[in-house]
Amino acid sequence: NRKIDERVEFPMVLDVSKYTTSGSSAGGTVYDLEGVLVHSGTADSGHYYSFCLDRASAAKGNPRWYEFNDKLIRPFDVKADLEQECFGGFASVISCTRPSGYTPTSTAPASSSST
Repeated sequence: NRKIDERVEFPMVLDVSKYTTSGSSAGGTVYDLEGVLVHSGTADSGHYYSFCLDRASAAKGNPRWYEFNDKLIRPFDVKADLEQECFGGFASVISCTRPSGYTPTSTAPASSSST
């Protein structure tokens, strides 16, 4: 087993329309990042934790993110701290549905880097 431990970038807003065939966009092709799954450790063992967007706050125009790490749940500044907290590997979009009336706050790419 081998863990990929390289810098990975992923956008806060992802438009997959260029990857679809004509007529297959009935469900929409633009997705907002709502969560990041992080693995620390090796391919054989380690620890998972996540950063997730609070959909209710996002729908009200004041998006708040939280870290979920075992029993620890705390506010998280996704713009300032995501790159520092992610150590490589793959980031995962947890959910692909937009709350009604939600407008993304940023189109700047988020990234993760190895340490």
